[in-house]
Amino acid sequence: MKHIIYRLVNRRKEKLGISPCYYVGSKTNYIPGTYWGSSKNPVLLEELASELSKFDMEILEEVEDPKILIGREIEHQTKLDVVSDKKYYNLRLAGKDFTTTGYKYYYHPETLVRGFFPPNKIPEGWVWGKKAGVPGKKIIKTGLKKGDPELNKLIAARTKEKTARGTAHSETKVWTLLGPDNTIHTVIGLHEFCQEHGLSATSIQYSINTNKPIKKGKSKGWRLLSKNRDRSPYCYF
Repeated sequence: MKHIIYRLVNRRKEKLGISPCYYVGSKTNYIPGTYWGSSKNPVLLEELASELSKFDMEILEEVEDPKILIGREIEHQTKLDVVSDKKYYNLRLAGKDFTTTGYKYYYHPETLVRGFFPPNKIPEGWVWGKKAGVPGKKIIKTGLKKGDPELNKLIAARTKEKTARGTAHSETKVWTLLGPDNTIHTVIGLHEFCQEHGLSATSIQYSINTNKPIKKGKSKGWRLLSKNRDRSPYCYF
């Protein structure tokens, strides 16, 4: 069995001067005619599925020891500058775990084929977003590494700010409760209400699933009837 470094060539696109048209990869135990790469580039995958006959495979190097195959592959990819050169389908170097850092989702407006691409490899005519009508997620750069305490504080602050002003936040919802004396109470801010009256917010929220009052704990006799986002007039006891 051969262990090879190879280059796929889309002859049709190469002849017309259309990019990308090359892909550099490696394969252990290669059997001719049975393998056409492991790229995750949706453009290449689509072309291999629709026009495989237009592709040729060139063997750049045969490697005896499979343990050094990835290293040799990276050397070829680096020499050919496959990540920066738009002529190559390669989106990253071999052996590197995929990361969304610096990448964004794009989709083809007609076929709706989608995938992650770095800024320099965005296919012509593709649209930013995971699918039609859904824009991609904006990536905010902080310069901080994952796990950095300062990054965790920043994420927590942004999350708190976002939920505080959002109508979906629990403290902006209207909660309709049935008291132990069968009176209805409509409140905004369930946790604040429960703290003030010595009740368990968790138990009360669970009661909407059981469809009956909670018989144990601090919320004995109370039941949650509904919750919504309308800021209707409310009252306490």
